[in-house]
Amino acid sequence: MLKINPHTEIGKVVLKTKNNQKLAAFYKEIIGLKVIEESVDSVSLGIGKRILVELVQVKRAQIPKEAKTGLYHTAFLLPSRETLGSFLQHLLESEYPLDGAGDHIFSEALYFRDPEGNGIEVYADRPRAEWQRDEAGNLPMATNQVDGDGLLMAGAIWIGRVCQRIQKLDISTCKSVTSKRRGTFIKLC
Repeated sequence: MLKINPHTEIGKVVLKTKNNQKLAAFYKEIIGLKVIEESVDSVSLGIGKRILVELVQVKRAQIPKEAKTGLYHTAFLLPSRETLGSFLQHLLESEYPLDGAGDHIFSEALYFRDPEGNGIEVYADRPRAEWQRDEAGNLPMATNQVDGDGLLMAGAIWIGRVCQRIQKLDISTCKSVTSKRRGTFIKLC
């Protein structure tokens, strides 16, 4: 089994573009990156100070009409399934078209293209403790259907509690009400 140092990271991805401002707007609005550096012919975007994507405008660039040998897609790793669910909700609200989705046993992924046709994968790994391995220690790979409803629910935001401010409460006018399910509550009179 091939082992890769767990501290190995991919640097930035450099994309040659026809219109770096149009693509920069996409990476900001849809992917959620921020502009870190900008010059006449290039825009670098990322998170914090870390550049993830550099867009380099090429004069007379042409967008291929059909796939050619080269970059298949850039994959953006999110920290959790919940974050991926929130991202899916963002895509749906943005009405940005998805090419597909896949449950790869150890991760779940969403696939789409930027305005110049570059493939994008946004994914979240399952916790490593849940990864299934074969007898040789390899990760099995599959492309199963994603539970879209479950993914959206994982990323949903709920109201967990409502807190109230009460000023100058006269405790002598209150009754104590006991609930078997929740403990003791105070009922204001």
